[in-house]
Amino acid sequence: MTISHKIFWGSLALATGLLAAGYAMKGSWGWCVLIAVFGLFWLYAQRLGRGGIGSFGLFFFSVAATRGTFLDIKAGWLLLSVVAALLAWDLDYFLRRLRQAGRVEKSFSLELNHLKRLLAVGGLGLLFGGAALTVKLHLHLGWILLLGVISLFSLSKLINLLSRERE
Repeated sequence: MTISHKIFWGSLALATGLLAAGYAMKGSWGWCVLIAVFGLFWLYAQRLGRGGIGSFGLFFFSVAATRGTFLDIKAGWLLLSVVAALLAWDLDYFLRRLRQAGRVEKSFSLELNHLKRLLAVGGLGLLFGGAALTVKLHLHLGWILLLGVISLFSLSKLINLLSRERE
């Protein structure tokens, strides 16, 4: 078992545990059981090498966390669970690609570089998410739309830059 497998398991356990515990504390036992069962299903599907469940898993955990805000579940728990689900989703895909590739030279180095980037993304997600939960800004709709357009433009430029870097 590689370090990526262990981090995948830990991320999925953290996402499932925090979200299920949050729902359990609010007395929503049906959702608590559904989240726990889905987390186990995702783990089982990954062990079998089944693809496609990771994307649905990230969507499911995001929707469950969004629904949790309406039940007044602690926002920090919801943020941590979504970031952990994001890490699990990425590692699920990464591990599936490694498995499909067969023999990979310098796989440990590849895995370590991927985990470093993933740690940076997870850390930034927690940092910005935490800032968004604590800092209150009042912006007019025009500014919000402008910031959204700038964000989308910047994100597309970053994706283009990263895709050219891989070639």
